[in-house]
Amino acid sequence: MNESQPPIVSYIVITMNRPHDLAICLESLRRQSFPSSEIIVVDNCSTDDTLEILARDFSDVRVVALKENRGVSGGRNAGVEIARGEICIFIDDDAWFAEPAAAAKTVAYFDADQSLACVAYTIHDSKSGVEEMKSIPRRDKKRISEDYETTYFCGAGFALRRRPFVDVGMFWDPLVYGSQEIDVSYRFLESGWKLIHSASIVVKHKSSPLARPSGQWVYFNARDRPWVALRNLPWSAVVTTTVLWWLNAFLVAWRGGELNRFAAGVRDSVRGVRMALKERKRIQKKTVLRLQRLSGRYWF
Repeated sequence: MNESQPPIVSYIVITMNRPHDLAICLESLRRQSFPSSEIIVVDNCSTDDTLEILARDFSDVRVVALKENRGVSGGRNAGVEIARGEICIFIDDDAWFAEPAAAAKTVAYFDADQSLACVAYTIHDSKSGVEEMKSIPRRDKKRISEDYETTYFCGAGFALRRRPFVDVGMFWDPLVYGSQEIDVSYRFLESGWKLIHSASIVVKHKSSPLARPSGQWVYFNARDRPWVALRNLPWSAVVTTTVLWWLNAFLVAWRGGELNRFAAGVRDSVRGVRMALKERKRIQKKTVLRLQRLSGRYWF
């Protein structure tokens, strides 16, 4: 790559206290065949030797060392803010690409369709080799073995066109974990952008237990899902989304002995209602119809 020219692709990885998982991820990015690229790692205030390992073994990587943990949204936004590429490829630090042509295929998708804002990758469990059910960007969770238009994406691996991402407001910082992808997807859809799920680009996901506090999923889904609904959905869907997600989180919490985290999530969700309402921009009927046609998240 000509160093005087900005890269086409910026890989963005956020990390915290997973240096060995991160190393596997970064090696998979180094093996990518697409030449015009840069790698950015955003460290969410690791307390171990992550920064030392990056300096020693990955001197070619641009590192953003945050002084506080800004969560998934804040960390990714920090990476985008310094990214030079028009295509931003995001991958979790406990994941890696299955093949070296992933970035080249991604660029080809964006070149072929100028209305495309997002390419959602197929996420495989690294042990079973099967597409993770939770990562399928469809409400019906139907596995489809070909490319299809979708309405949201899984955060373990995806690519965004930088300009529309910035234009719709990027990830909303208060969404620390697990809801930021669907939130920004509503904004893409409302602005007329297209999202597709790629069957040919596969990410292997380890789902590392490191840096995953007990009750994290329960707390943040109970807290944040109602906020996403309040920001984006008609009032009828706000009610159903809140009730059903709270019920879902309650059942998970009950089975896992995490009812205290569920209660804390509901409490903090209620406390943040005014904040979410200030950001409210309800999607229009045409977007609702698109969500329903493509098995998107609407009522739940």
